[in-house]
Amino acid sequence: ILGESHYNKHDPLFIQQLIPKLHKNGIYYLVTEFARREDQPLIDSLLNSDIYDEQLARLITFQQYVHWGYNEYIDIFKAAWELNNSLKSDERKFSILGINNSPDWSILQKLGDQHIDSLRRKVWKGENERMWASVVIRKVFKNEKVLAYCGMHHGFSEFLQPIVSGDNKFLRFEDNRFGHHLYLRFGKRVITIFLHSHWESDNRSKFVRPAEGIIDDLMEKLGSEFYPIGFDINNSPFENITIDNAIYKYGYKPFNLGKFCDGWIYTKPFSEYEHVTYIEDFINETNIVTAQQQAPNPFYRTKSIDYFNEGAQSELENRIERIHKLED
Repeated sequence: ILGESHYNKHDPLFIQQLIPKLHKNGIYYLVTEFARREDQPLIDSLLNSDIYDEQLARLITFQQYVHWGYNEYIDIFKAAWELNNSLKSDERKFSILGINNSPDWSILQKLGDQHIDSLRRKVWKGENERMWASVVIRKVFKNEKVLAYCGMHHGFSEFLQPIVSGDNKFLRFEDNRFGHHLYLRFGKRVITIFLHSHWESDNRSKFVRPAEGIIDDLMEKLGSEFYPIGFDINNSPFENITIDNAIYKYGYKPFNLGKFCDGWIYTKPFSEYEHVTYIEDFINETNIVTAQQQAPNPFYRTKSIDYFNEGAQSELENRIERIHKLED
């Protein structure tokens, strides 16, 4: 499992570049958070077509999440299509498997509805991340190897994410994560690798550098010839780094990096991070009504095309500015 923090341009670009290498090494499935299980026939049609259908790729992405109009994520489908169209007729095709659920956000019609448990249950229709894991489990039972790509919180396998109250008190551990369901089934055959990014501080007031900046400081001292680089956490000098300034510390005494993940990929310093590219007309006349109704926040039920598109771009710019100013 490759777990990311979302919106960092180099992460989906990395996935695009990995696809031919996966295929070459006998890994024929990329599992993605960024498409629904329901839309698997559309994904299969897209990847096996003679002509790449950009609009279909956008539709698959839109139907998973109406705010996810980012070119680099959508182009993951294109990278798989390009690979498949370069293969010989007797070579096995590459597949992308959507694992996300199909919530109906239109059930929430006014502000405050999102906090009513009975309505939220109707939104999710009984679906959860155990169902994400079922897609992978079926392939592994057929002796297939799978790379999963998702947000890091979904990707936690052995690590249990702490759930914290509004006043920063530990409540419980979250055990209903995609990666953890896989870990319960397959144990250490499941590996979670973190794509280097910010963490949330222990009081949730700001973004901070992960591992209290130790990895960033080391890479700065070593210099750019040493990265991009991937490395193990367990059985390494990083394993027992104790961290006290991150949201992940709650419930652990102590919290160290060896608990968090199995591996780490460092691509570049935070000062060089770029945000993904928002597609200017991702929300348009053809899909605005659906976007209004399927936005998770009822605030968007009456918002305009311009509000959707301009807001998405502004959020990216604000976020990358915060990342460029990270502290320990």
